[in-house]
Amino acid sequence: MSSPYISTTGFVTEPAFIQKTNSSAVIPNKEYTNSIPYIITLCSRTDNRAEDDFGAINEFGTGLIITPPKGFHFELSGTTTLLKHGYTFEGPHIVDASTKELIVFLHKFKECEDLELPFECVNMILRPNYPVHLVYAPSSTSQTQEETFPPNYPNSKTTKGPQKLGKKSNGFY
Repeated sequence: MSSPYISTTGFVTEPAFIQKTNSSAVIPNKEYTNSIPYIITLCSRTDNRAEDDFGAINEFGTGLIITPPKGFHFELSGTTTLLKHGYTFEGPHIVDASTKELIVFLHKFKECEDLELPFECVNMILRPNYPVHLVYAPSSTSQTQEETFPPNYPNSKTTKGPQKLGKKSNGFY
């Protein structure tokens, strides 16, 4: 699927915007130029606690507000470094246009030393958004797919490929 937000050379044509909300925040970087993920660094504990709670979800601040390019979102995941330190990433986490600081949730699963901040441990990968039309399909055990969806619905067995549906007054197609 082509995107109007990707150039013919394969680069995203819109920028991602990053703002710092904390002076100790670190702008995301890549381990290598050809690496796919950007690395997010944790810079604070959100509730100013002195230590992390074992067996609980602990919140960490990144000190960043991240806005992906138009037509895209970022997906966050934990690195293997987290597991080595006794934590798991609570996700998946999607970053779309936001005006809030990016907060990361980590589960401390073993009794060990707390993370020493700043700490690089979250991958951030750019992904395209795919628009979709939501169609309300009431559930009924007596109806088949052909009876539930209109005959011109793209997945209907009575059509030969996708067809555009007219907009209904309730906002659904």
